[in-house]
Amino acid sequence: MGLPSCWGWEEPQPEGGRATHEEEAKKAFSTMEEGERAPRPQEEQWQGYSRRREDMDSQQTEDYKELKDVMASASRHMKRLESALGGGNWATVRDSAKGLEDLIGRRCVNSYVKAHREVPQDFVQMSQRFNDAVLKLLVAERQQDAPLATSQFQLMQEGCERCHQKYRKERPASGG
Repeated sequence: MGLPSCWGWEEPQPEGGRATHEEEAKKAFSTMEEGERAPRPQEEQWQGYSRRREDMDSQQTEDYKELKDVMASASRHMKRLESALGGGNWATVRDSAKGLEDLIGRRCVNSYVKAHREVPQDFVQMSQRFNDAVLKLLVAERQQDAPLATSQFQLMQEGCERCHQKYRKERPASGG
């Protein structure tokens, strides 16, 4: 419904003049195949929501898989680091600590954020404490200070255990 033409404004008209309601309805239904019924606006909205929900569920499943893969790699690096510390293999200590810095310090946190959409402040603080321990471990590695390296490794292990106790949840198989 437009303003009266006496106000100096007229609704734009389609080519060939204004289409009637019946013509607009015929045009809308002409694209449908025989036997198909036109979806109601609510159905279109629900179908769009349903597709978005499926896409979100699929993405969340991928995010959980990524998080699980990151954690598996981190576990291997922790075992390697523990063995290297016990044997005084400083090159392996450095490589494993740098791997953990990337895996836990960056990728784990990013994967957790993507998978959960909300991150508690406590999770962020645990991540920062873990990163601090990794950096101190790298300093200890440079100085070849076994007691300092061992103490920082123990802090890292304790941080992993606390974080897992509080935040590790198995992904339900049903995706729900």
